[in-house]
Amino acid sequence: MLTARNAIPSPWLLARDPTDGNIWFTVHSDGTVGRLPRGAEPVPRGFAVSEIKLGAADLRPDGLAADGRGGIWVAEPGADRLVRIASADNSSLPCLSPGSRPRGVAAAPDGTI
Repeated sequence: MLTARNAIPSPWLLARDPTDGNIWFTVHSDGTVGRLPRGAEPVPRGFAVSEIKLGAADLRPDGLAADGRGGIWVAEPGADRLVRIASADNSSLPCLSPGSRPRGVAAAPDGTI
């Protein structure tokens, strides 16, 4: 029987970045966020997907949203924070209270989170 600790990592949630058309996804059981470039073609003996390891598997990246300015926001319930992934930098925002365990994140039409 597979448990969350040894399950086969698979995409959890998807978001499309409107600035470049990339598809982003969380891997809930692995502490990872992945990116599939727009127009990606299969690669013989390789992968078109790139991964960003956020940290330990217990971060449990869950919610995911693109802000329309090149940033991807990820809710990390295991760390009680939101993380912004951008090509230039990664930053995190602590949640208002310990134990808040954010599960989702959404972008408004104007790109605000």
